[in-house]
Amino acid sequence: MATFMLCYFSLFSLLAFFHSYQNYLHINSAMQQSQCEVTEGVVTQFHHPPNLSRGSQGICEAFVVSGVQFSYRTGSAQNGFHQAGIIHDGMQVRIYHYDKIDSVDKDIARLEVAP
Repeated sequence: MATFMLCYFSLFSLLAFFHSYQNYLHINSAMQQSQCEVTEGVVTQFHHPPNLSRGSQGICEAFVVSGVQFSYRTGSAQNGFHQAGIIHDGMQVRIYHYDKIDSVDKDIARLEVAP
């Protein structure tokens, strides 16, 4: 039984790694081939839920730049930018993002912040 469990979890971990790595390759390829969209402007409508929302899925932050909505969940296995506490209202940013085919979410491939 222990051998079965070890094989099962090893296979699951391997599949999760390949899924994440494939997403990374898509974002990296989009950056190298200039296929990322660039959105530039001031951060507005920033939303950071209270600390009560911390859990295994992390904290979901959302904001708008030049009419384009972005959101991400910290602590997730997604690639691209997903670090809490960096973004806030009024920041001047340039965001290189990649629209995933299988989702409405945008992966933030690169985030530049004006000084």
